[in-house]
Amino acid sequence: MANYLQITEKELLRAIADPTRRDILTRLKKRSTTMSNIAKAYPLALPTVSKHLEVLKNAQLIRRSRLGRLQIFSLNQTQLGRVKSIVNKI
Repeated sequence: MANYLQITEKELLRAIADPTRRDILTRLKKRSTTMSNIAKAYPLALPTVSKHLEVLKNAQLIRRSRLGRLQIFSLNQTQLGRVKSIVNKI
């Protein structure tokens, strides 16, 4: 089980500060998908999308799994709930 408390509030807020990352979270809320499907939605280079995904993964807001050569990304609802709690305090 992941230790969500190791991620600070500052790290979580930094991860969601970027509008592209927030949009990625919104897309993943609807369904899990591959990196290439996520990248198709943005006029960004694949390495840029990969960096956004890495920031979200490091904040434990998303999970990455593998299916053969594919990387599948999904939303981590537990950590997203923590973000909602932080934002509701404001």
